[in-house]
Amino acid sequence: MRSGGVVVAGKSRRIDLAADFNLLLRDQVLNIETARLRLADGSADLTGRVELHGTRTVRVKGTFVNLDLARMVKGLDTRLNGGVELDARLRPAIVGRAEVSLTDSRLMGRALDGRANVALADQRIDVDINLASRSARLTAHGGLGAGRELTFELIAPQLAEIVPQPSGSITARGTVSGEFAAPQLRMEGTASDLKFANGQTIDSITASIAGGAAANAPLAVEMTITGHRAPNPDASLASATLIARGTTSEHTLELTGTTLSKQPVRMTASGGWRSGAAQDYAWRGTLVAAESGKPLDLRLSEPTPVTIARGSVSVGPARFEARGTRFSAVEIQQRDGRWSTSGVFEGLAPQVFDARTTAARRVVRTGAGGRQPLTLRGRWELALTDTLTGVIVVERTGGDIYGGIDALTPIGISDLGLALSVVSNRVTGTAYVRGKALGRLDAVIDAYVDTSGGIQIARTRPFRIDVDAVLPDLSWIGPLISDSVQIEGSGSIKTAISGTPADPTASGPIRATGLRISYVEQGVRLEDGTLDANLVDGVLVVNELVFTGTPRVAPDEERAAEAVSFETPGRLRAVARIALRTLTGSVGIQAERLPVLQRRDRWMVVSGEGGITLAPQRAELYAKLKVDGAYIDFSRLRGARRLPNDVVIVRAEQPGKAAPAPVDITLDVRGDLGSRFYIRGAGLEARLDGALDITGRPGQLLAEGNVRTRGGTYQGYGQRLQIQRGILTFQGPVENPALNVLAVRSGLPVDVGVSIGGTAARPIVRLYSDPSMTDVEKLNWLVLGRPPGGAGDGGQERALLSAAASALFAGQVDSASTGLMQSLGIDEISLRPGQDSSSILPRETVAGTLRSATGTTAASDFVAIGKRLNDDLYLTFEQAISGAATYVALNYQLSRRFSLIARAGTTTALDLVYSIAFD
Repeated sequence: MRSGGVVVAGKSRRIDLAADFNLLLRDQVLNIETARLRLADGSADLTGRVELHGTRTVRVKGTFVNLDLARMVKGLDTRLNGGVELDARLRPAIVGRAEVSLTDSRLMGRALDGRANVALADQRIDVDINLASRSARLTAHGGLGAGRELTFELIAPQLAEIVPQPSGSITARGTVSGEFAAPQLRMEGTASDLKFANGQTIDSITASIAGGAAANAPLAVEMTITGHRAPNPDASLASATLIARGTTSEHTLELTGTTLSKQPVRMTASGGWRSGAAQDYAWRGTLVAAESGKPLDLRLSEPTPVTIARGSVSVGPARFEARGTRFSAVEIQQRDGRWSTSGVFEGLAPQVFDARTTAARRVVRTGAGGRQPLTLRGRWELALTDTLTGVIVVERTGGDIYGGIDALTPIGISDLGLALSVVSNRVTGTAYVRGKALGRLDAVIDAYVDTSGGIQIARTRPFRIDVDAVLPDLSWIGPLISDSVQIEGSGSIKTAISGTPADPTASGPIRATGLRISYVEQGVRLEDGTLDANLVDGVLVVNELVFTGTPRVAPDEERAAEAVSFETPGRLRAVARIALRTLTGSVGIQAERLPVLQRRDRWMVVSGEGGITLAPQRAELYAKLKVDGAYIDFSRLRGARRLPNDVVIVRAEQPGKAAPAPVDITLDVRGDLGSRFYIRGAGLEARLDGALDITGRPGQLLAEGNVRTRGGTYQGYGQRLQIQRGILTFQGPVENPALNVLAVRSGLPVDVGVSIGGTAARPIVRLYSDPSMTDVEKLNWLVLGRPPGGAGDGGQERALLSAAASALFAGQVDSASTGLMQSLGIDEISLRPGQDSSSILPRETVAGTLRSATGTTAASDFVAIGKRLNDDLYLTFEQAISGAATYVALNYQLSRRFSLIARAGTTTALDLVYSIAFD
């Protein structure tokens, strides 16, 4: 019989064959001789001979070319070339042999060559396999049955050459021995540099496995993992070890490890592979213990049953605690492609997830300082097949929300709840918040979830959230921003958020009245505010935001307040239009006699206009302001406390946490100081005027303009100097203006004083006189009010002049200061920290300040004047800049390491010092 065409149709595929073969039926034996089958699209060509002896015996011998298995299994990129020979008896038991050879073939898109011979007879099997794919090799030789052993070896230096995922390398060697029906396995394996598609990586895995299929076969497994990293650093393991001991049907499993943050992880289980009532083979046992350190803080409260079978998983009911939340009746089931989970939780504190500091978590958990954090309870019941169905309910059980880590004032939540129903991936429900000061907030939710790659909000499907809020007291907002910010007022919001989560929009009115915003630390205060705004298709339109108010505090300088009326209120008005999704838009601001600083020592009222232009990752700030009146007293300012110089701070990095993209901020501010800008502090008292243009970015600001002092005095070192000229010229970095300052002492027959030039970074200080004099004469007139050589001139006056010179030229080394020191006959002038500085002992260490038995700590810094008498003797005179502390010390160098120090003055002492120098 000869045939020219065959059509084979399956459930989802149709295969057209062009065939050429001879059929011969004789004595119940069907022979297909010289068979040639070709797929109609030319993707395969099979040639060979087939013999069928009824239903008992089959013999096949042939070749195949370009056999495309992707036509049978979708997505399987496999094309085979080679030959096959099969001789098998099917009944009463399968006995026979099969030989397959492959050349120039592809398996899942990877090259494949090799051969495989298998023989099966009388409860024994013989195998000879040798396959290769590029650098990977799989070999297996031997057999199973009484007294037989099969050895195998897999070497894959590059896993990517044989499988799409993971990448890395793997090596495995072992044996399979014993009876055909109950083989026993022994294997050693290693893997390194593994990278998975979900972003996880593992540096290395080593494994040793010994076990068998029989129920009483000994089982011994040990696996070590190092360098595991997940996208979430908290779920990464620095190292872990899994150990199994016992038999196939009864064994224990123990997993121990350490996370990257050095937190412990431990799990213990007992059970085994057993047959159930339905003869299904499954692992049945109990999760005895499970725990992990921060941040999960997981503890299993009681043993939990676990069953793992083919096509099904069952865990629970379980009871455990995580991050202070108690979970009970938790069950997870998977059977025939359907997942389901249910459970109950209580004691959930949302503020536990505030990652700003570890201290924040500790305060929330312990309720330190009288804080009672918000706690929730709830339940869930969810089932997932192709779609998600179930319910989620959450409600408040106690506590409140606090704005800052150290804040003790709660927002004022009295009730809170959420109820969601899920039907075929559609989520509907309501949420509500109540509070005496907070008011009420209600939301109606309608959205969809996407279950294609986990459970998440469907980004491209429509959703809607209707928000209706009446907020009688907005004071709870301030602590959320900063403990120093206070906000008062009332408001209302009625908004519909719709569109899709990927492209949301919002519409509805926003109103607020009686607004008051103050920044306590800086004295900033905005009062009597109203807000009229609307959300229009995702754009925030501020029709008007107005603040009015008069200065509530009078400054210590009356002249600064003379230009400002305490009866006529100032005004701030702002309008804006901002697209919330992209944060693009603009803000316009106008100010009229607006009090911005409201402290007696920091007081300012300004007028002008400005605005902000927003673009993605960019903000441009511009303003043109004039100061109506200002008073700044910086004598109360305190410099930041600093650690000693021998302390080095190394800040720990947080792996896996990418820094947010920086916002590019540019400024263009034109400032006019006006005619009533007064300053005082550090001996300086003056009025400033002038104008500045400040442009650039924070940290790189450039300034152009001039600031002048009008009148003014400088009080320092017992003298009152009149500022005749004070000019700061800005033409570059804002922190480094050019200086042009002249201050003279009044009431003398000559003009004498100090001039300062250069820049703020490198000031040049010179003595000034008219008529011209030597520096020594200038210093005598400036400090003593008379020329040198007068009555009473002695060592004490010389020391006073030296101290004044040191203060004037502190940090400056030039020909003028050097010449003056030589004229005074001294070798050293220095400014030292506020402690007896004649001792050579260190003043500060990590532990704090060191004091000798006879030393004292002065209230201010010291001016030290030194003179070397010879190679071994050094004389030092020290005078406190403020205070009466005075010291004279003579240091005699006995040897390289021993010094004798005699000290007289406010304290008297004799010290013998041994010094050691080291790196």
